[in-house]
Amino acid sequence: MASKSYPGRVHDYNIFKQENTAEKLSRKSSHYVDCSYDGAPNDYPECAIIMPVKRRKNHPALTRAEKRFNRKHSRIRILVEHVLSRMKKYQILAQVYRHKIMDYNQRFRNIAALVNFRLATAAI
Repeated sequence: MASKSYPGRVHDYNIFKQENTAEKLSRKSSHYVDCSYDGAPNDYPECAIIMPVKRRKNHPALTRAEKRFNRKHSRIRILVEHVLSRMKKYQILAQVYRHKIMDYNQRFRNIAALVNFRLATAAI
């Protein structure tokens, strides 16, 4: 699922709220997000949003169980990061886009389709 494009300075969680992404998420599965979505589990309790545990001012050190949880969380999240790195190989996310801005969303979706196709056929 890809939303419309936003400038790089727009925060991920603001896009999440503007696009009403929580309403589009499946209620039957868990959704692993990174620390940029701080507040999402509280704002959307009906969605199973799972975030890593962060150090806070009043909670300076993580316990061994919290570190273990963060490691398990990162093993799941790394799959998303690898897909993003594959997108960057096409330079659509890595450089300033210098073509017509109205073509950007379609080109991004075409590249996402190529990456998905490559991932789907690599498993065969």
